Amino acid sequence: MELLLNNIINVLKPIIQSAYFPYTAILVLIIVILFLIPKIALVSTINKSTKLFNNKKYFDVIRNIENFFKIHKYDKVLLTLLYKSYLNIENKQKALHYMQLMIEKGFINDKYIKLFHNTTMAEILYELNQTQEAFSKLFEIEKEGEYDARWCNLIGKLFMILNQYENAIYYFERALFISPKNIDYYEDYIVALFLKLKEKSSQDAMSLFITHAKKESIFIVSLNNIFKKDYSNASLWLTKANFVGDEIFECYKQFLLLYCMFLMNQDLNSQKTSFLISLDKALHSQNRESEKSRLLELSIFLLFFVKDINNANHFLSVGRNTFNLFSSDLDKSIDNVEQIMNEDRINNYLKRINTGSIILDIFGYSSKRIFMPPINYLKREFAKITKDKPQSEEMKKKILSAYQRLTDRGFIKVNLRIVKLFEYYPKKIRSSFSTEKDVASLRVFALSISYPHTGALFVFRRSALYDLTYALFQAINKEIEENNLESCFFFFNFALDPDVQHYIEDFPKIKIYDQSRLALFLEESLELKKSETSINA
Repeated sequence: MELLLNNIINVLKPIIQSAYFPYTAILVLIIVILFLIPKIALVSTINKSTKLFNNKKYFDVIRNIENFFKIHKYDKVLLTLLYKSYLNIENKQKALHYMQLMIEKGFINDKYIKLFHNTTMAEILYELNQTQEAFSKLFEIEKEGEYDARWCNLIGKLFMILNQYENAIYYFERALFISPKNIDYYEDYIVALFLKLKEKSSQDAMSLFITHAKKESIFIVSLNNIFKKDYSNASLWLTKANFVGDEIFECYKQFLLLYCMFLMNQDLNSQKTSFLISLDKALHSQNRESEKSRLLELSIFLLFFVKDINNANHFLSVGRNTFNLFSSDLDKSIDNVEQIMNEDRINNYLKRINTGSIILDIFGYSSKRIFMPPINYLKREFAKITKDKPQSEEMKKKILSAYQRLTDRGFIKVNLRIVKLFEYYPKKIRSSFSTEKDVASLRVFALSISYPHTGALFVFRRSALYDLTYALFQAINKEIEENNLESCFFFFNFALDPDVQHYIEDFPKIKIYDQSRLALFLEESLELKKSETSINA
């Protein structure tokens, strides 16, 4: 030890005796200080910000950390405190920005931390009605997400937006298997189950409600009774619920009570007053604009239906000035509500209530943006819920053969493969041509192989040469009714007029899709099938 000490002294002695030692020492000290200052500043900022966060002083946390980031590098702990502070002050877009920044800076590496992080981001995106982005976040962690209750529940909600109730039920059941005591998951599950079973049985939804669900699911019990034309029991169940603090639910409660009382030929004055008061409160609430807009539109129909034309016209004016309701070129020129209420709109409105589809409005699903999952994911989901009923190899060969005979026209070929993707067998094909070589539109009457319905109409539009008017959807809806079909899938591959999305709300059996997102996958899948066939040969 003494020898080692002597060696160190011998090495340092000439350095210390050097004429440049003071300058060297100062330089080393400056370097050490410059190195330590950011570290000291980081520790100090973390300690201060943590104390502020624990004391719920979120604005001070934000100011403190964002000032730090103007000079210093990003830090995982500070970014976490920052996005959580933004969430606590309801600035969700800013929170998403910093959550995404954590991913970009490489702070989220562990797969289970990424699962929690992405699922939280997806929940926020869902609340902000950014459904495509929410799905993309969940899709990134799909492998781990299948074993996480939050992930499964949110995927189920996204399938509810697409009206794919079988898929939604599958994921809600997974969520409940993982987390069987979560009441919120039961509520979502019951909504999906009700919509799936409403034409077959209401007992499952009723028993689940009574066993597990929150009071909000009382709407499902009431709609079960409306579906059975038992308006007295529907009213009785509705009066049992009190939605203090949720103006939208309270207004829908008054809405359905007024509807039932009208059908029972009772005095409406008292109930109408309660409904109008609750509607006014809902329109002035802090709920999302899309939810208020949908509620107002349905309410205008109800007021017209119960023959309160004055209030219907008043709220029509409110809707046009505030929510841009009935804003198509056709409706802009209309002065009063009576001219808007054509027979098709009224019939579809009544069907929405009497078949229970209004539950999508009540629980906020219909105000969500439609999105398109990656097509390979969509196909796999179809396969997942039909795995107990696999297609025979013989049936697959027959279907493939039928499609390949129509390969002389690419438009028909691709779109018939879309029919196949949805597990339908084309029964009757009609097409119209704008020129000899170019197909403008295609109609396919199809029978289900195993999913999702017994029969459907597929409509494909290649160009916008013919306007997509309200009258067109009326004609398609009439075609559905005349042929006793359960669904219509309307595909387009051109820029869609924003009014079309508004038109389609009056026709719940018609679902619109952008076929350009499907075509590439379908072309590739056929080439893969051909290569497999040649290899096997």
